[in-house]
Amino acid sequence: MDIRPIGTEEVGAVIELWESAGLEYRPVGRDSVENLKEYFAGNADICLGAFAGDTLVGAAIGSDDGRKGWINRLAVAPRQRRKGIAAALLHKLEEALRARGRKVFAATIYSDNDASINLFRQNGFSCTTRIAYLRKADTDDF
Repeated sequence: MDIRPIGTEEVGAVIELWESAGLEYRPVGRDSVENLKEYFAGNADICLGAFAGDTLVGAAIGSDDGRKGWINRLAVAPRQRRKGIAAALLHKLEEALRARGRKVFAATIYSDNDASINLFRQNGFSCTTRIAYLRKADTDDF
């Protein structure tokens, strides 16, 4: 398995991976092909894919708000799970965010996604209930 930046030409494979993994995404708004290509091009160091040969089997998309490094999307193809791919991607993404000077890492995960919560806990993250996530968007597409 090779972990490397995801190229803009691989956006379709990322979307297919998200769909197969049951990951929610918004194809009309923030996750449109155009927006993803632009984001991947400008943030290649924190848009990582795990490849088995030429096949994308996992992806981790990060962001950097200037204070924290965020793990926004972490997905592994269902048939490739339980092989350490998610943990490997998480560690590589943390390394990339550290290279940007980040020392705090965060992720938001749906509270009923036990598998993801357990993965993050097993990799040193702690879960807090002190924070309420509030959201405001002009449209449902973002």
